[in-house]
This record gives sequence, C-alpha cells and structure tokens, in this order.
Amino acid sequence: LGFSMNNGRLMIGDEAVGSDSSIVDHLKDITGAEYTIFVGGKRICTTIKDDTGQRYINTYNNDIWNEYARVGKSCYLQDVEINGNEYWGYYLPLRTQEGFSVGMVFAGMPSQSISVTIRNMEIKMAVIMIFISVIAICAVIYAVRKLLRMQTTITNYMMEIDRGEFAHEMPKWIIS
Repeated sequence: LGFSMNNGRLMIGDEAVGSDSSIVDHLKDITGAEYTIFVGGKRICTTIKDDTGQRYINTYNNDIWNEYARVGKSCYLQDVEINGNEYWGYYLPLRTQEGFSVGMVFAGMPSQSISVTIRNMEIKMAVIMIFISVIAICAVIYAVRKLLRMQTTITNYMMEIDRGEFAHEMPKWIIS
C-alpha cells in the first residue's frame, strides 16, 4: 500500500482515508477486532464508538504516536484505554513510500472479551488434562493388575515345583 499525505489528508493510493469507514468496518466484520486509523496521533477513522453510538474520531493518542509510531516502531499493549474501556491492542506505523511515518493503525480487542476467551481456553485445557489423567490412571491400573496376575501365576507355578508337582506347564500368556 502506498500511503501519502495530500493537503493534510492521509491517502492510500488516490483515495483519502477518514470520511469513509468502510475499510475499518470490513476488517472488523472479518476479524471481530476493533480498528482505528490515525493521522499522526489523531483518530480519523475507527470502528470504536462512544456512549452515544457515534464513532470515536477526532480524539488523540499522542502518547503512542510520539513514543512508537512517529519513530517507526510498532507496539503491542495489554492495557490500552480508549474512551474508558480497556483493550489489548497492536499499533503499527503507517509510512510513506519514502519511509516517513504519517500515522498509525490500531487493531485490538476489548480486554474483557480476551479474558473470557482465555478463561474458556483454561477450562477446556483443564478438562482435557483431567481426561488424559483418567486415561493414564486406567492404563496404570490395568498394567499393575496384569503384572500382579502374572506374579501370582508365577508364584503358584513355583510353589507347585517346590512341592514336586512337575505336571503343570508355565502358562503361555506369561511366556509370550
């Protein structure tokens, strides 16, 4: 993608970004994540909405812009606060073809939804671990019983030999 600035507007190719939110809306439809496009530290296009349902634009995130994106660095944060809500998010600088940072893109998920997902994964992993443990315990019990049966059969066979009873043979299931 070729990003550029034209009269203070962020351009992708020949298209101005900002007034049309279809790009970020399409990404959100595909992934479920929230997206924001910034010019410098100013939100110009976003899927995030305020309490009245309006898009949360013309607000600033100068801290991230100044610390990371302006100097060409991306960052992943687990404690991003946007409009009073916590997000886990990734910021990626938008650069011109010449390599100058002109803005940034945010992609993130509400912390609460990620916490629920992590909790659900932990529960699934615990159930799987319990299931595997039960199978392992059953396998150990089976093996111990088989070994004890073999030991008892061998002991009885040895006692018969000790009494001088040589008519019996060692069972083939023990030998094989």
